[in-house]
Amino acid sequence: MSKIIENVNLNEFKIAKITVVCPMCSNMFATDYIESMQDLQANSIVEADLHRVIDNPKVRAALLAMCPACLYTWWFSSFKTHYFLPQLVVDSPEINCSKKFAHAILAGRQFNAHALDTAVLALNGWWSSRENHEPQKSVWNWLELSIAELTKALDDKSINFNKSRYSYILAELLRQNQEFTEACNYFKQVDKRAMLPQQLIDNQFKLAIQKDSSPKFLSPEFIEQIFLPKLANKDYLQKVS
Repeated sequence: MSKIIENVNLNEFKIAKITVVCPMCSNMFATDYIESMQDLQANSIVEADLHRVIDNPKVRAALLAMCPACLYTWWFSSFKTHYFLPQLVVDSPEINCSKKFAHAILAGRQFNAHALDTAVLALNGWWSSRENHEPQKSVWNWLELSIAELTKALDDKSINFNKSRYSYILAELLRQNQEFTEACNYFKQVDKRAMLPQQLIDNQFKLAIQKDSSPKFLSPEFIEQIFLPKLANKDYLQKVS
C-alpha cells in the first residue's frame, strides 16, 4: 500500500497519509492514519475513565476516515487501502477533530450501528474536544452525549460485551458530570468481570460520595494492573521473592 510520512511524530505516535476507497461511493481519497504508536507503559498518562491522554487531537482523529465525496465517516480500519500514491488523489476534508466523530455518529445512526459503536465514537469525541481545548460548552455537550449513548448501549440486551467495565466507565462519566447519585449506582454494579482493581473502583466511588467531579489520572500501579497484567505480576513476584 502506498503512503507518505508527514512530519508528525509525537514521540508516541507516527501519522502517515494513505489512499483508501470509500465503501459507500467507491471514491478514492487520501487520509491520515496512525502508522505506529508506542506501547502503553506504566508511566503513560491515562485517566480514570481508562482513556489514554493524547496531546494532539489530530492523532485521535486519524482513527477515522472521512470521504470527501459523500462525507461517509467511519473507523479507518473499515476502509480498504489502495495502491495509488496519496499525493495523486483528493485529500480528506479538513475538519475540526471532534466534529469528525460527530459525522461518524451520524453515519452509525444512518446505517444502524450498535449503540456501543456510537457510544465509543461519542467518548472519542469528548476526549478529542478536551484535547483540542474546545469551549467548555462543547466539552460538556460531548460528555452528555457520551453518557446518553453509553446508557443506551448498556440497556441493549441484543449484544454481549463487558457491561461491567462499561458500567464503570459510565459511572466515571456521571461523576465528572456531577450526577453523583447515578454515578454511585453504576459504581455499585461493577463486579469482577470488569477486570479492574477493586481499590480503583472504591476510590472513584468515594470521590462521587464526596461530590468531587474533577478528572483523575491512573497511578502507574493501576495502569500495570489493568493494561499490563504480566508486568504487574512480575513486579509482584520480585517484591515477594
